[in-house]
Amino acid sequence: MQERVNLSPMPLYLQIASSIEKQIQSGKLSVDDRLPSERELAEELSVSRMTVRHALRTLQEQGLIERLSGRGSFVSKPRVDQPVDILVGLFDSMTRKGVMPSARLLAFEYRLADRQVAQGLQMEVGEPICFVHRLRLGNKLPLAVERAFFPAYCFPNPPDCQDLERRSLYAILREEAGINLEQAVQSLESRAAQPDEAKLLDISVGTPLMFVERVSYDDKQRVIEYGTYFFRGDCVRFVSHSTKPDW
Repeated sequence: MQERVNLSPMPLYLQIASSIEKQIQSGKLSVDDRLPSERELAEELSVSRMTVRHALRTLQEQGLIERLSGRGSFVSKPRVDQPVDILVGLFDSMTRKGVMPSARLLAFEYRLADRQVAQGLQMEVGEPICFVHRLRLGNKLPLAVERAFFPAYCFPNPPDCQDLERRSLYAILREEAGINLEQAVQSLESRAAQPDEAKLLDISVGTPLMFVERVSYDDKQRVIEYGTYFFRGDCVRFVSHSTKPDW
């Protein structure tokens, strides 16, 4: 499974760990795949078992593998910390955790706002909007279902489909339309997976999910995004930093 280590100044155990990490991120190694044993890796790579053990410990500390006594080492599900007190998209949260972000575009449509979306975007019913529906993946594992609505002026031209599958929506807005999101109001609640979400996320109907409803504003205080998101609770953890109030 491994390329042989080379003469890089990087320590051997880090070369091994980096190689395995790349295979996990690319999907060559999938969740729950069993890695070769320490002895097998040591023989394959012509290194000591101590070096292999150090590499596996590094991957375990990064949350990329689980080491189960008597069973071996297995690829873990991605674990992503998603802040709720600062405006950071899932793409950036995954990147910071060493998880390879991607998306499957399910729909990109120009529509007229219905009552719920008009209320979320603070516009009139019937005004033109863009709808983006994506399945968000980390290391090719489904993590979240995203349904996001934007005023139509945010996308005067339909973006490239590959862009929507490989890039952050926030980055596209910033780089293509000059729109900088600065703050958001979010609500979070637990919901049971319905058949549509369960099928997309490859989980059982009724599995607990974190449902997030978000309204995002740009640096001109315009409402730019109204979105709803379903996150897998076994892969995404929501993190908040609290301070003592002044009152």
